[in-house]
Amino acid sequence: MLLVNVNHRLSSSFVPNLTSVDNNQRLDSRVISSYDKLTAAAKAAGAELVGGSGYRSYEQQVSVLNRNISQLESSKGLSYAKAKQTALKTVNNPGASEHQTGLAMDFLTPSEIQAGSDVTQAFAKTKQGKWLAKNSWKYGWILRYPKDGKKYTHISYESWHYRYVGKKAAKYIYHHHLTLEQYVKKIKNK
Repeated sequence: MLLVNVNHRLSSSFVPNLTSVDNNQRLDSRVISSYDKLTAAAKAAGAELVGGSGYRSYEQQVSVLNRNISQLESSKGLSYAKAKQTALKTVNNPGASEHQTGLAMDFLTPSEIQAGSDVTQAFAKTKQGKWLAKNSWKYGWILRYPKDGKKYTHISYESWHYRYVGKKAAKYIYHHHLTLEQYVKKIKNK
């Protein structure tokens, strides 16, 4: 159970053992079987999923954050400080991103991939988003940043971002409507 967030960071040198999955994405090798079962079940249900963003190195996260800051500066005319503050609502600082663990995936629909789209909240309303929200826990995956979880996660709702935590933890988190932070705190207090 690896908790990564603004308060629990990874070193810049942390790199898991990685395996490639669809769309040239990579995940921690230990979760590939679960990922394959999850995506096969979604496809069988008519909700084909595509990995949009899996593992990201520390350096890649630096680039993602900087790109978001630059876009906010240019498109919204924000100062660097305000753009960074705004960007950090949906993008973690390097070392604080779960993508570096290789245990997280941002999902897209096949049509979003074909259109070259990035992740958006519209994913929640797609067949894929609805299927994942109801079924991901059965395969050990959770919606990492739920609508009512920002108080605990420090990240705004992300309908596309799923995290592998294992079947037992996922089942408990799903049925008790918890964030990973709440779950970790609960098991530490037992």
